[in-house]
Amino acid sequence: MGNADHHAKNTSILRLPDGTVSVAPAYDVAVHLHHPGGYRTALDLAGESDFAQLSIQSVVEEIRTWGVSRERAEPVVHDVVTQLGRALEEVDRTAHPGVTPEVWRLLADRVAQARSAFDAAGWLRLRAKPTQRD
Repeated sequence: MGNADHHAKNTSILRLPDGTVSVAPAYDVAVHLHHPGGYRTALDLAGESDFAQLSIQSVVEEIRTWGVSRERAEPVVHDVVTQLGRALEEVDRTAHPGVTPEVWRLLADRVAQARSAFDAAGWLRLRAKPTQRD
């Protein structure tokens, strides 16, 4: 979403009393792409750190480097994009007076681009039971 400062300390894992683990809710998230100039990410994504070169495909490829098959990665990324789009539609923007209309537009545009990538590229293959890494 344009957080050029995301780094390892901005991602946490929760270990719950029942022994399960999950990714903590997002925190310390800031959008930087509305400022002029090029941006490099603090963490590479699929070997790339230039925001201009990153895409939804980059996210899927990064997840694949963790040993997750494309068939498992694509639906997860698609779900995140869908949920993010819903959250942006439902958020009370008046509760965030420091977020400019330009930033809201940027976020909506990035979600729209991600949604389009799933449709236009034709690489989303939702499978009920993925069996192998491709």
